[in-house]
Amino acid sequence: MDGTSAIKLYNQEYWTVENMEACNWATNYGTRWGIHISADDGKIKHGFKIAGNTVRDVYASPVRASKKDAAFPSFYDVGGIYLKVTGAGRADGVLIDGNQVTNIIGVGISFWGQGEDGKTFVMNYDNCSPHVVVRNNTVRRTADGILIYGTDDELVEHNLVEYAGSLGVAGNPGVGTEYIAGLWPTRHVNGLWQFNQVHHTAKWRGDNQGFDNDCYVKGATIFQYNFSHDNAGGFFLDCIDMDHNQADKGQTIARYNISMNDKMLAVFTRGNALCYKNMGSMPLAPSLLAVTWHWQK
Repeated sequence: MDGTSAIKLYNQEYWTVENMEACNWATNYGTRWGIHISADDGKIKHGFKIAGNTVRDVYASPVRASKKDAAFPSFYDVGGIYLKVTGAGRADGVLIDGNQVTNIIGVGISFWGQGEDGKTFVMNYDNCSPHVVVRNNTVRRTADGILIYGTDDELVEHNLVEYAGSLGVAGNPGVGTEYIAGLWPTRHVNGLWQFNQVHHTAKWRGDNQGFDNDCYVKGATIFQYNFSHDNAGGFFLDCIDMDHNQADKGQTIARYNISMNDKMLAVFTRGNALCYKNMGSMPLAPSLLAVTWHWQK
């Protein structure tokens, strides 16, 4: 049914969801989740552990920017494992560990915290969610694979993301998948992303990289010891400069990564990226790289 979750927690804290199987299949687009945790009461929510679960076959939406009058949501609003804290509240202590997430028409795993003000385009970084850890998960056949939004010093490690975007659909804004990435953060402070593998991210309208650091970033985000291969848009996309002239643009540090057989570009950047001691097996397009770049073959 539309508007359903296989497992749902609302305005709760100190919960463990472990060793469960969740699915929510249908034959039409709709608002659906596998494991769905949300809070909107303005309080700090503590102590969520989502571990060892199998989340599969969630039929929600493959459309990135759903039309205002559409009967189905954006794929950002649905998915396999989905946590969202809105308003003045935030989360403190989230562990997403060792889950198998497969065949999700929506985002595979996502956490949603503090975002920018829709009128002033200013972030309240003091309300970003600390102690968010995402590790040891396998995510395959989704829209975006793993998306982390509104966190403070998140840790994302030892995850495998396969075939992100493979369940997408072609089309212009409102009807198509358009832009995706395998594994990426946005609207956050600092962060460490390491020992992850992303491969075979599909191409739709644009982006399609294995990794991305998106806009409204403060501090340093480190991507290290990751393995990227066979992604249609390349290894890495850096967009931290696209934040309405925010004073602190943050910095992306990409080091000790391996990119093999990635298509198009190794790195495309609109921000402040420091990339060094990476290894790869593809040619670069230097005219598109505005970075301090040392690419080792």
